[in-house]
Amino acid sequence: IKGLLEKWGSVKNPDKPDKAYDKMMDGMKEINLVSMNTDQYHYFYKDFDKRIIEREHKKITNQYFKIKTGIKELDYILHGGPGGGEVWMLMGDAKSGKSLGLIHFGIQAVKRFIPVLHFQLEGKIDEATDRYDSAYLGAKYDDVVMNEIPDDLMQRMYRTSERKSKRDLVVRGYTDWDTCSILDIERDYLELINQGYQFKLVIIDYMDLMKSRKNYTDERFR
Repeated sequence: IKGLLEKWGSVKNPDKPDKAYDKMMDGMKEINLVSMNTDQYHYFYKDFDKRIIEREHKKITNQYFKIKTGIKELDYILHGGPGGGEVWMLMGDAKSGKSLGLIHFGIQAVKRFIPVLHFQLEGKIDEATDRYDSAYLGAKYDDVVMNEIPDDLMQRMYRTSERKSKRDLVVRGYTDWDTCSILDIERDYLELINQGYQFKLVIIDYMDLMKSRKNYTDERFR
């Protein structure tokens, strides 16, 4: 304020007192407009156009999308399936088909050219990739394992793979007990991002086998 008075008018320059005062008041008004709570307030009428533009931007950049689970009744309840920006957990009894369900969920995304990163923490990695090949091609699992895939399905896969580029499905295996933490998953994710991938779906099968960043004596806390 002292600097403004010296520049625009003061006791030394009584010919500009009004200009100095006006300049000072303009600065005070500008300061009053600054608020730490600006982002907390969303106005229904004033921000309506802004919300419309933001929603359209999400559609254009494909930030908003739905992935069908492959279970018709479940997709109906979920209004089309889980969507972008959401975290979902699939729970069920042992041998109830959780892993296979996640495989088909990943396939639904791949068919829509949504890049998928699948972390396999249980069983052999070959079993996961065989299941993916079987689900995608519509071939029998035993035929895939024995490498007896019908020629027409093979040709369809080759034609599709030519258009994929970085819109792919990547399976990362952690098959040794207690060898993977959330930090390992983050590291692998960032490494592939640096290679040009832009994953929109990450699948972890399954989280019970992940090791904790801390040591706990009680399993339930881990």
